[in-house]
Amino acid sequence: MFGKKTLLTLVLLAALGLVAATWLDAIAAENPLFGKWQITDAAAAPWAGKQRGQSAETRKLLNLQISFAAKTMKSNYPTLNCTDAAFEISSDPPDVLFQGMLSEPNQESVAQSLGFPRGDVPSVEVNCSSGDIPFHFRDANTVLFALNDVIYTLTRR
Repeated sequence: MFGKKTLLTLVLLAALGLVAATWLDAIAAENPLFGKWQITDAAAAPWAGKQRGQSAETRKLLNLQISFAAKTMKSNYPTLNCTDAAFEISSDPPDVLFQGMLSEPNQESVAQSLGFPRGDVPSVEVNCSSGDIPFHFRDANTVLFALNDVIYTLTRR
């Protein structure tokens, strides 16, 4: 039915598909951000100066669902939605959290007041055409990120 070349080509394509699927599974297992999350809280960022009331944007984002997978960040909010995502996993010291915006001189104390553990914080920066957003892990199921001087809390679903 199939010639030897065709059969060999099909076998090679199947093997490449299996390798690619295994590779993508390995990447997913390494990225702690992958999965479904919900924005459960919002608070004025410590660097915002004065306390802000809830804006229309903040009210729109509360309870928003966000899903992260290979090359995607999906939600109903344009800034938190892209199909060209690249993920950079790191462990950040307090002076790097929220793009270095925590108040000086004791950024570690400010980080702890936000619920982060002492020392370096596991983080994932999502790079999209809409911009770069760092997500910082308070624990395995709680992530904080900042947008327009508001710190949002994501909870794993």
